[in-house]
Amino acid sequence: MRAYRNSGGNSGIAEYEYDDEKILVKFDDKMVYEYRRDAIGDSNFTEMVRLANSGQGLNGFIMRNGSIKFRYSNKHRDW
Repeated sequence: MRAYRNSGGNSGIAEYEYDDEKILVKFDDKMVYEYRRDAIGDSNFTEMVRLANSGQGLNGFIMRNGSIKFRYSNKHRDW
């Protein structure tokens, strides 16, 4: 996974990783959420990847967007 730059300083996201079909978002509490393109839609997926790479706004985008927040396909604790 890649470290999330957290330019705003208060994100709660620690790391992320993505491929063509999914993005994994690891939060500071070690929980990893998997969001699949087919579940959240192409435009949301593309925006999440853009925000992840920019290091700013990803957590807010997830929390404000009900079509994403609870549409993760998997979550687990990363030790």
